[in-house]
Amino acid sequence: MGRINDSTYDDLVLMMLYAKSWEEKYSQGYRSSWKGFDFDSLNRLEAKELITGNHRNKSTALTPEGVEKAKELLRRYGFE
Repeated sequence: MGRINDSTYDDLVLMMLYAKSWEEKYSQGYRSSWKGFDFDSLNRLEAKELITGNHRNKSTALTPEGVEKAKELLRRYGFE
């Protein structure tokens, strides 16, 4: 099996971030998740404005667009 491309890897990371995320009381559509993934992928997702957060925090937040993209990917791959 060959190396997975960055785009597919980022899709997988976004789905996992969403799958283990939680909603804060005053999050306004954002969902929090522990980072725990490759920082290059997290940086690419942040550049696409799918996640956001302080680089020093151990958690990140999925933006409303990131939540919708994650749900779309889960449906596409048959998980929802």
